[in-house]
Amino acid sequence: MQSNLPTHLLTRSQLHDFLVQQGFPIGKSTLDKQCAPACGEGPPVAALWPGRGKNRYRPLYEATAALEWAKSLLRPAPSNQTSVKAAAATVEVVATASTTAT
Repeated sequence: MQSNLPTHLLTRSQLHDFLVQQGFPIGKSTLDKQCAPACGEGPPVAALWPGRGKNRYRPLYEATAALEWAKSLLRPAPSNQTSVKAAAATVEVVATASTTAT
């Protein structure tokens, strides 16, 4: 997988498409929000490119660093026993709610 990574810098829109192609289900607006300076939780900015308007710069990202950032967001999957119990509890709650409502 590492050999297929782009070697050039990516705009945020290109970064979104790249992450989705790599299997990370992130929305464009979520990525924009996390990359906002006020939030500062997005992938590291590799460089800034002059954009439109006075004092505006477009952030550019390296694919490798962005992929590591996305991987850092992953959490371990719950064990089978935990997910089975959670699913059973959900079914029970839904069944109770539907019989109470009728």
